[in-house]
Amino acid sequence: MVQKSKFVVNLEYYAVRSLFGVMQILPECLLYPFARGLFRLFYYVDGKHRKRAIRHILHSGIVTNEQDAIALAKRNFNHIANMFVDVAISETFAKKADIDSLCYMDGDPELVNYICTKDAEGRHRQCIVATAHYGNWEVAGNFYVWMSHRPMISVMRPLDNPKLGKYLYEVRQSSDHHVCPKEGALRHLMRAVKEGKNICLVVDQFAQPHESVSVTCFGRPVSVNTSLAKLHLKTGLPIFVGGCRRVDDKHHFVFDAATRIEYTPTDDSEKDIRVVTQMYMDGVEKLVRLAPEQWLWSHRIFTDLRMKDAQEKELRKAQKK
Repeated sequence: MVQKSKFVVNLEYYAVRSLFGVMQILPECLLYPFARGLFRLFYYVDGKHRKRAIRHILHSGIVTNEQDAIALAKRNFNHIANMFVDVAISETFAKKADIDSLCYMDGDPELVNYICTKDAEGRHRQCIVATAHYGNWEVAGNFYVWMSHRPMISVMRPLDNPKLGKYLYEVRQSSDHHVCPKEGALRHLMRAVKEGKNICLVVDQFAQPHESVSVTCFGRPVSVNTSLAKLHLKTGLPIFVGGCRRVDDKHHFVFDAATRIEYTPTDDSEKDIRVVTQMYMDGVEKLVRLAPEQWLWSHRIFTDLRMKDAQEKELRKAQKK
């Protein structure tokens, strides 16, 4: 991870906080159109993320031509704008008492019934939630805690801007939803399991070779962290692949239940990890296909594209010598 200068860290942090401040005072009738207009400007100005999103959309095969990929990328930037607003004003609408009117679970009725089965204390069954940069993943944690009536711990990777990361840590957490850093997370997660808490991990992130296994998503190679698979195999807790899909500008969301995973380990632990990891990445793909504009397409998840970029970078270096 490239370390940013103190100037850049502060510039980014105060820019985000200032934007959040503006959003918190704008009337709601102007708020979302303002954000979408701003992010439409970003779409044209931020060439790196615009081109990357279009490239990843085409690479996934979810659309077949560049014109459709551009249209989807524009809708994707609109969605990020909407999500940005939701996070900025979440304290004004995301109240525990209102969760039933804000969010409901959807999917195969048998799967939804399984997830929502309550124990003697009125809580949904304990599970590991495997989610993605889909819908509004920033409010998803608190929403699921309130829906399940069960406390949860999730893992957050450190951002390259530590000041902004600390602020987002605070936004994501609630009294029953705690966030732990990636480093040393397993100890916190195992303790949480023993305490009856749910676990939540965002799984659609590129992982380094020493901590990952190679599987596929949209038929393309991806390098995925093995922690979730190992946790499932060790604890036996079922995995629920789902995400908090945004519905409208009135703070309504749907928790899409994509897949349930309960895998019986064999004598081949490497194979078990690969199989379980592939199962939840298939679940992520299923989620994305429900609302492709609500996935973070600019995220660099496809291994073959990363390798191609690295090779081209080395070639340019060699040509300069």
